[in-house]
Amino acid sequence: LCDFTAHALQYWGGSADGAENRQAEKAAIRVTKFLRVMRIARLSRLVQKMNKISALGLSTNTRTLVHGFNILWGVLIYNHLVCCTWCAIGKQLSSESGLSWVDYPSYGRITEDGTTLRDVEPVWLYLTGFHWTLAQMTPGPIDIVATNFAEKVFNIVLLVVGLMFGSLIVSLFSGHIMQHIIKRRNRMNSVEAVRRFLRENSISTSLCVQVQKQVIERLTVEPALKLKDVTALSLLSSTLKQDLILESRLPSLISHPVFRIWGDMDSKGLRSLCLMAADSTSLCVQDELFRPQTMATHAFHLSKGRMVYSQVPETSIVEEVRAIEVPTGTWISEAALWSHWDHQGTLEAASNVQLVQVSADGVQKALLLGDVACTVVRQYGINFHRRIVAASPPHAAYPDDLLVPHTSPSQLLSFHVSLGLLERGHAGGTVDLTMSMLEELREEIRKEQCSIQRSPTGDLERVLSIVILRLSRIWDSAILARVGTFSEEKGFVGKADLPATKLRCGEAPRGALQRLIGQELGGLANDSELLGARSETTSAMSLKYGMNTIYYKTIHTAAVRTTDPDEDDIPAVFFGFGRSRTPQDCPIPDRHIYHVYDSEEGRTALFAWVSEAELEHLKTPEGKDSWDECLNIATLEAPVDSV
Repeated sequence: LCDFTAHALQYWGGSADGAENRQAEKAAIRVTKFLRVMRIARLSRLVQKMNKISALGLSTNTRTLVHGFNILWGVLIYNHLVCCTWCAIGKQLSSESGLSWVDYPSYGRITEDGTTLRDVEPVWLYLTGFHWTLAQMTPGPIDIVATNFAEKVFNIVLLVVGLMFGSLIVSLFSGHIMQHIIKRRNRMNSVEAVRRFLRENSISTSLCVQVQKQVIERLTVEPALKLKDVTALSLLSSTLKQDLILESRLPSLISHPVFRIWGDMDSKGLRSLCLMAADSTSLCVQDELFRPQTMATHAFHLSKGRMVYSQVPETSIVEEVRAIEVPTGTWISEAALWSHWDHQGTLEAASNVQLVQVSADGVQKALLLGDVACTVVRQYGINFHRRIVAASPPHAAYPDDLLVPHTSPSQLLSFHVSLGLLERGHAGGTVDLTMSMLEELREEIRKEQCSIQRSPTGDLERVLSIVILRLSRIWDSAILARVGTFSEEKGFVGKADLPATKLRCGEAPRGALQRLIGQELGGLANDSELLGARSETTSAMSLKYGMNTIYYKTIHTAAVRTTDPDEDDIPAVFFGFGRSRTPQDCPIPDRHIYHVYDSEEGRTALFAWVSEAELEHLKTPEGKDSWDECLNIATLEAPVDSV
């Protein structure tokens, strides 16, 4: 607005002609200059922005610096405006009174040519005026005085303003400085009290140094405030206080997939859970959240900072000392919500941390509401407890506070949850599938061959939990591999990988492994000994469904120790002219190929004992093409129905 008015007046004054308009032209020019000077008031916006920054939860020392900067900046803006006005009075009103402060000698001394401030550079004139303006607010000396009536009046006004506001500014600065001094003195008194205690109790020097160092570090850090620590928040209405609690704790709560699904199905129930079960807590560096062999009553979400989880053989089921860094966003001791859980290690803060804790009692109270969402979560808790009981070598590692094996929510939730997510995604347009592809994906979910979950970004993901068996023979190190399939529609199809089966909802990997060995391998893995298991998680984009697919793999390692295996009862594959072994020009020459019918898949799986190198070769394009040529002359030993 100032710029527009200044340009308009300048145009109007410049377009005036004639002697009668000269006075109006001068007035327009004066007003234009004044408006341009007033543009400096825009800098006051910087003070407003600094006030907003100081309200963002800064430390006391930082807020003191911000307030001091605001005061200093306001004083400079005020003195700049006064300086411009003082220079304008000296320049414009001198012709009316005959004398002005700009008629003083330039540079503070009388020169031979009689140069005055009126003749110097504008920068020097501005600095002289700014010096004079500051002298009116402070007792600083200045060799320039008012010389005409207008300057006297202006000078008196400034002196009155300086009398009122000068002392106010000094008191503001003094208050902030005294606050800092008092805080520092209290901190020094606390440190001195600690030193006196250590001295009176004859504490060793090394321990004294550690104690004093930690005390000094923690005195310089402001602990995070809890809701009960802020007494002014008790003045809020119950509704507004609940909104405040939800906004501060709900983001951590819904970072867990189960609670996020709970919120999708029943937002009111999730709000009740947040108010009844969730609370915030904070720790300083080297503080311990829990120790081993103590009863767990809460699960925790690390919202800020880093922690270290450690286990030792004396108190935990580990063979050696183990320390793991826990990053931000990790859920800790979830087992406490679904079982009677004792902590299996020590969790210590590696930095100043903030956590949201969820009480087991609060979760149980929220689950008593009894709606559909609570039923789903209760079933998840039951399956989680089963995984805790089943977690033991060689099928899985022992559970701890950070991980219970095979407890991904997609593995434990009912397939109805996946169907609900898929239907909502399809209705909302986030799932772009044809009706035939959509029905095929629904059928996979109903058969519990896959599940659907929502990622933290809100996208739907397909999840497959797979149990894989790596079975080897002791005497020749051969590996049992699935080398292809046979169906009436497609015939023989070569594909080499390890035997595997999909984990069903709520099914433990141990049960899936027993099903794989007992049913799907047809006796090929009899007399095998399980050696161990490990887990892998991979992800890839599904070209078929156009969504990200996560694979949770449990790879079991086993060995067949019988030197004379009984495989005669397992039907084999013949290759032309009744040969029971593969031709010599095959990627796996002179080998028996066995076939087992899978009633669930409706097709026959082909198995063979191969070496590691042969298995890797079959996975290459050249090996697959060569193997497909061999399968073109293959026939099954017996009808599929009779196997």
